[in-house]
Amino acid sequence: MAARSPRHPLAGPRRSALRLGAACVAVAATVLGGYGFTQPAPAGPARAVAAEPDDAAAHFVRAALLARQAALAETQRAAAAESARLTEAGKFFYPTVGEVGSGWGMRRHPILGVQRMHEGIDVGSPCDAPVWAVLPGTVVSVGFGKSSGNYVRIDHGLVGGRRLVTSSLHLNTVQVTAGQAVTRGQQIGLSGSTGLSTSCHVHLALTVDGVNSDPLPYLNA
Repeated sequence: MAARSPRHPLAGPRRSALRLGAACVAVAATVLGGYGFTQPAPAGPARAVAAEPDDAAAHFVRAALLARQAALAETQRAAAAESARLTEAGKFFYPTVGEVGSGWGMRRHPILGVQRMHEGIDVGSPCDAPVWAVLPGTVVSVGFGKSSGNYVRIDHGLVGGRRLVTSSLHLNTVQVTAGQAVTRGQQIGLSGSTGLSTSCHVHLALTVDGVNSDPLPYLNA
């Protein structure tokens, strides 16, 4: 029988240790796998990530918002232009040469001596000074009244959405006729002191939608 090589004194314990280590690795893999720890997959070739396409709905909303803002800006611009036009259109041409004396409102009548509503403004002027239409319109009546003297009444139609009618009183001479169209600043007569009056002037009266109103704000517009 052939003689066997002498056995290394640590061979047995080493094999036991290797078997124990392998068992520990297996147990650890099982435990860690239960907690979600896994070995990373082997790296493969890099793949390009495709970019997400533009959101068509978001683009549509942005475009609609920009269009709405542009339309709003245009509407505001048009409204401002129309407001300026109406302000200029509604600004009264000064009715005669002179300055405003007695204003609109309650006052003591200079002839009757009683408190009475003064339904207009008095513009002092030299006698026979030209009297002008404050706005374009149509002469609706001319005539003579005991209190008003010679007068001219003009319907100016709708101005800024309101119907304006003016009357010029105490004229010495009327130079227009009923039904006649007049322009802003056109001469309609000569100032005087006819009717209940103490001196030459023009009494300018105004109705707005049929209601007697103060003409002064329209002169100062």
